[in-house]
Amino acid sequence: MKKLLFFIIISGALLTAGIFGWRFLQRAGSGPIKKTVETSVPQAVPASVLPEAVQTAPAEVVSKPVTAPRVAVSKTASRLPETVQIAVAPSARFQPLDESTILEQRITPISKDRKKRELLVKTTGKYPFHRIEETLVRNEGSDTYTIAGRIEMVASHVLVKLQDGKTESDLKSMLAEYGVSVLRALSLPGHYIVALKAPTLDAAPEAVSVLGAERELFAYVEPDYLSRINTVPNDARWLSGDLWGLVKINATSAWDMTTGSTNVIVAVIDTGISLTHPDLSSNIWKNVAELNGTAGVDDDGNGFVDDTTGWDFVNNDKNPDDDNSHGTHCAGTIGAVGNNSVGVVGVCWKVRLMALKAGDSDGLLAISDTAEAVRYAADNGAKIISASYGGSGSSDTARDAISYANGKGVLFIAAAGNNGLDNDSTPHYPSSYDLPNVVSVAASDQSDLLASFSNYGKTSVDLAAPGVSIYSTVPGDSYEAMQGTSMATPHVAGAAALLLSAKPGLTHLQLKQALLNTVDPVSSLAAKTVSGGRLNVKKMIALQDTDGDGMPDGWEVIDSFGRLRPVALDPSDASDADDDNDGDGLSN
Repeated sequence: MKKLLFFIIISGALLTAGIFGWRFLQRAGSGPIKKTVETSVPQAVPASVLPEAVQTAPAEVVSKPVTAPRVAVSKTASRLPETVQIAVAPSARFQPLDESTILEQRITPISKDRKKRELLVKTTGKYPFHRIEETLVRNEGSDTYTIAGRIEMVASHVLVKLQDGKTESDLKSMLAEYGVSVLRALSLPGHYIVALKAPTLDAAPEAVSVLGAERELFAYVEPDYLSRINTVPNDARWLSGDLWGLVKINATSAWDMTTGSTNVIVAVIDTGISLTHPDLSSNIWKNVAELNGTAGVDDDGNGFVDDTTGWDFVNNDKNPDDDNSHGTHCAGTIGAVGNNSVGVVGVCWKVRLMALKAGDSDGLLAISDTAEAVRYAADNGAKIISASYGGSGSSDTARDAISYANGKGVLFIAAAGNNGLDNDSTPHYPSSYDLPNVVSVAASDQSDLLASFSNYGKTSVDLAAPGVSIYSTVPGDSYEAMQGTSMATPHVAGAAALLLSAKPGLTHLQLKQALLNTVDPVSSLAAKTVSGGRLNVKKMIALQDTDGDGMPDGWEVIDSFGRLRPVALDPSDASDADDDNDGDGLSN
């Protein structure tokens, strides 16, 4: 009996010691843990701000057990007592957020003078919950900070790309183990949006970490980064009433050779286009198959029903009308109708403008929408895409879409950004993707100087074009001046359309080379862009050499036998003189 009692006591002691030891190991991260795709809703987020499904969901986190020698991925974020004072200046690149929109924040020191601030905010629009990551830098001699960098993403979902050979069934089966689901498939093959259970501060980065470890299923998992249109505020006193940008790029002389062609389609991925604007309506692209088809039927089989003028990817409907004005302004610079005695004129008078609305009324664009717009453009005949938007987030989904467009022979012309930064060291996307079909555009002013707000890059920004006080079309049958690399980009897109109208046999990469090889060299841009210059449309058109004889087409005429023959320059013509520096009567 004594032996039995002794055995029981010893066994109990060992069991107790084992339990305490196991708990210690768990706290130390040495035992089995559970990775979670989502965190439970923190107290700092009122249930009323979450979707109904989230409000009624049980608090218990659905998790997938794995073994790893570290602490659990799951975190619970809450408001920390630490705050920072942000210096507010009208000229600052990043303005402080409206405090009333902030639901959660976390501030983490990086170094003595730098901090990282993570925020969960609720705004309006298609995806109202955003995660924002800011880099804060202390101002010298002060306790205030300046926002030096900002990355924004959707907080309620992530983007995934399946490995080759994997199916949607495989995806749904795996996601069920985590308690999350597919929101929808993208038009890019193998790409999906995965909806998370709650839009918390850490939901998106944890999902990227946890799901990204499922390498057998996923090629990549990433946030759905948010971009913004690249316009900066414009002061009315700057308005001159002149289309100085068209004069500066010598478009008037180019129009002596061509004014465009309705066979060329330029896709404008933006906030939409005012479809009834009198200076744009006759140049709007029409999907003839749908226009002449049956209402409610996908007559051309492209996956979009009744897409007669393009598509609204924000609201997922057939009406890509502009509710912001940015897209209409860009469209006018590309292709406002010429010689119609109305308003303004675009670089390319005759063109087809495909309206692809990926930006909402606030000028916010999600990668999931822009990527689908790129795919739509490439699949529906566009040969040039004008993309006046961007942000700091690098996305494989966006890169895949632009690469797809490259394979379809589409030139992708993108704004370099308005942060006044060197894109060589601080990339801006999509303009910084190292893909052969991307043309990155900086903004220049009336004096051929780099605009004060414009990003630049000796190896990453290709050329400059006018982007200060640019007058163009806006909704309401009206006109306004705006500025930004957003305004420079459509000058280049219009120029590419004009050249393609004159030389329809050129490939998209030949178009790119023509744009870069015929700039006006500008000393202020020499170390700021790849080409070292500003767009010149006349040179781009005139210096093409169709017959390969070494003499540009602009200085040849067609004889009675249909052959190109040289024509002498007129030394009394200032424009001719500019192209004949050695005075031999022939173009340089």
